[in-house]
Amino acid sequence: MEELAQAVSRVPGARLAVTCRPNDLAGSEWGCFPLDRIPIVPYSSLSNLLAAADVVAIPQSDSEPARYQMPMKVFDAIAMGKPIIASLVSDLPLVLEGCGRLVPPGDVDKLTAAISELPSNPEEARVLGERGRARCLESYSMQLIGERLFEVVRQVSQ
Repeated sequence: MEELAQAVSRVPGARLAVTCRPNDLAGSEWGCFPLDRIPIVPYSSLSNLLAAADVVAIPQSDSEPARYQMPMKVFDAIAMGKPIIASLVSDLPLVLEGCGRLVPPGDVDKLTAAISELPSNPEEARVLGERGRARCLESYSMQLIGERLFEVVRQVSQ
């Protein structure tokens, strides 16, 4: 999240809100950021935060744990048709292919550029959001995932 805070601080007029546990921002490295101006939104309010967002940035570090996890917030954001910026880590490139902006992990300059460019190009942002929403409905809806899970359980229980 430090890279995200750095990137947002470089974009005039951009505001950052995060959904995390407050302890996630407790380290000394956060002392240089105006945490009193970064709202920490509880997970229960994520839908309101996403509705207000022009762009959703989900940068991940290139660490071993990050390579084996999928940030679930990406599915919330694509379900709401939001343009997403994410790192080239884990399965994020697969999920966001053609419907999100991907940046190298740890590249604050490219993250900053993507955060700056999407709000400046509302047509591209709209198209990315629409493609993401379509992908969500085609591949990641609760109905579809439920059916797939049911089939796996059925096969295992036979």
